[in-house]
Amino acid sequence: MSLESEILSDLHELLWEHGVPARWKDISLLVLVSRVRHPIDIDYVTKAFVGIASPLLGVITSLQEQVEWTLRVASLVVGLVVGIMSLVSMVKKMRRS
Repeated sequence: MSLESEILSDLHELLWEHGVPARWKDISLLVLVSRVRHPIDIDYVTKAFVGIASPLLGVITSLQEQVEWTLRVASLVVGLVVGIMSLVSMVKKMRRS
């Protein structure tokens, strides 16, 4: 028995066991209809979110000190730039008068 005839035989068996009769242009047909709906497993989804969030929070927590130092240095640089600009503008005003 060839592979094609085995497949056709299996399909024919499936149609007779699980087929739904239908008509199309005066032709009688048996149609396979899938009625299986897989419900969303809330427990599985919750575990997935926790599994993703846990390592992410761990990385954020471990980098917290570096983020804090970066913000401190950035605010220091901004303060120095504002101070230098103020000093330059004061020197220019003094030279004019």
